[in-house]
Amino acid sequence: MALGQLSCESRPIPLGQQGDVRGDFTFGTLTVQFDRDLTVMAVLSAAENALIRRGFTVTNRFGAEDRGRVVGRYPSAAGGEAAEIWVQGDLQGPTMQVKVGMLGELGASRDLANDILILLGR
Repeated sequence: MALGQLSCESRPIPLGQQGDVRGDFTFGTLTVQFDRDLTVMAVLSAAENALIRRGFTVTNRFGAEDRGRVVGRYPSAAGGEAAEIWVQGDLQGPTMQVKVGMLGELGASRDLANDILILLGR
């Protein structure tokens, strides 16, 4: 893993089917802000489905109207590589944070976020 990925400086990351959704990668976590037309529960549901489609076993989930978290692990990996998705709702719409791997791998986090976006039709 490149140490540059852990920089405190935010890196804009194009996401979505058209590359028109913007994510920011900081401290190993990819953050995406959604419009108000999505609910926290819709994003969490898509996140859980994306984890399962990628071969993760969902090991922890919590969801409420205003926030939630889904955790998945690869069952075959030694110790199980973890993926975590947090969703927080506010007046602007849900914010999703994706982190894959202990230190947060940009490529894997971006791929998982794109899968979630596809399931949300973005």
